[in-house]
Amino acid sequence: MIEKAFTSLESDQQKAAMDHLQRMAAEPGWQPEQQVSAQAALDTIADHKT
Repeated sequence: MIEKAFTSLESDQQKAAMDHLQRMAAEPGWQPEQQVSAQAALDTIADHKT
């Protein structure tokens, strides 16, 4: 689902989504579950790009 949703976005939207996911995964203030989910999405997107 992540891959399909991400690839359906325009490139500027993809960048915005990536920026947001990176902030969620790395910055304090997010719930641990949100950070884990954000990192999983980043990993899925990275696997798709390779």
